[in-house]
Amino acid sequence: MKRKNAQQKWLSFFLISAFLGQIFAAVPTFGGNPNTILVGTWRGALFQPKEGGLFLDVNLEGFRTATQEDYNPETVQITISNLIDRQNYLITYVKRTDLASALTTNWRLPAAKYLVSRIVVIDYFGVRREKVYSQERKSFIVTRQCLSNLGLWTIGPEGAKGLKVKYNMVQSSYREDAPKRESSVAAVINGFTGVIQEVFSGKKIMTAAAKGYNDADNMRVTLSTTRHISMTFRLNLFQHNYFAKAIGANLNVYDSNLRQCYTDALERVASLAGNVDFSIILSKNTGNIRKITHKGGSIRDSRVVECLMFNLQSIQFPLKDNMVGELSFEFKVI
Repeated sequence: MKRKNAQQKWLSFFLISAFLGQIFAAVPTFGGNPNTILVGTWRGALFQPKEGGLFLDVNLEGFRTATQEDYNPETVQITISNLIDRQNYLITYVKRTDLASALTTNWRLPAAKYLVSRIVVIDYFGVRREKVYSQERKSFIVTRQCLSNLGLWTIGPEGAKGLKVKYNMVQSSYREDAPKRESSVAAVINGFTGVIQEVFSGKKIMTAAAKGYNDADNMRVTLSTTRHISMTFRLNLFQHNYFAKAIGANLNVYDSNLRQCYTDALERVASLAGNVDFSIILSKNTGNIRKITHKGGSIRDSRVVECLMFNLQSIQFPLKDNMVGELSFEFKVI
């Protein structure tokens, strides 16, 4: 009991100090707006000293659904405002009912207090609805080396183009295969109240972050894997190729997600290598890939193809026009 109280005390100190920190955001701006940054996802890497993460789940109620063979997902775009540096960030959550299991997405952000500014839902048919907060905005915190659990958000249509949103806190669903003491997460907290839900590596990882992860005890987290993966992509937007650089930059934000589709497959087929080709249609109204078709390639693993398709449709792009293009990925172990 004394040990648990001690953990509560030191973590409470870091929760308060989180409001004082700022951090770089090495991701491209969204939609050409310098005041909104597209948030990259987090897959267990070490957080920077003044960085943390968050996760949530979304339940969409009352929206029309499409046929199961339709690859268009329901997309939720959440704009949040950092109360320290006044920077806006865009989080994209994709809901796919045709997947056998739900995919939990985690995002990494500067440690700070945030307000929810806008929520946009784009349904299977490309209909856009939004809720803009001007008063009674929902606030939450992201604290250093911790994950903020934002619970379950139930979102439904309201009126012609509006949304109604209900926030419900739930117990943390975050899990790791390795022992908790080896985690890169200090703890999971209730993002709305700051209350600790579950302690993982605790003060150890916070101290290591403050020292730049240079101690010998942290050597395990700085070593590179012995299996190096090469992933390259080719993008052809035909008459819109002058947009290719900006769209490619947003693809790079999700590099780890796309690369994971291939590395997971290597556990099943160690010799897997080659390319996967798609044709795509991008919509300026929704800001994402509204239709994607698998065109072939030497990698024929269906799980790799579906994983790539799912992740590609979760990405928001700076689109000023509707575009048709071709996108090809090549993977190999080097």
